[in-house]
Amino acid sequence: MTAPARQRDVVAAAVESLRPELRQVLVEAYFKGRSATETAAALGLPVRVVKVRIYHALHELRRVAAVEGLPVGPTAGRNPVAA
Repeated sequence: MTAPARQRDVVAAAVESLRPELRQVLVEAYFKGRSATETAAALGLPVRVVKVRIYHALHELRRVAAVEGLPVGPTAGRNPVAA
């Protein structure tokens, strides 16, 4: 399995393993490209609740990525030599 394919599989499994309320806001905000305000309106939640859930969802995804040995952080996936 190639590295990008492995990363994709790990991330997909990690997203699926999130609690439903965390996965729901992550899908709305990141996969559907909605802002926190738009996500809150779509889900009928306060904006601060959406932001907290996004924070916790991303924290959990970063934890899984670190455990799996995947790059984590603002430069993850970038080639520092080419930058």
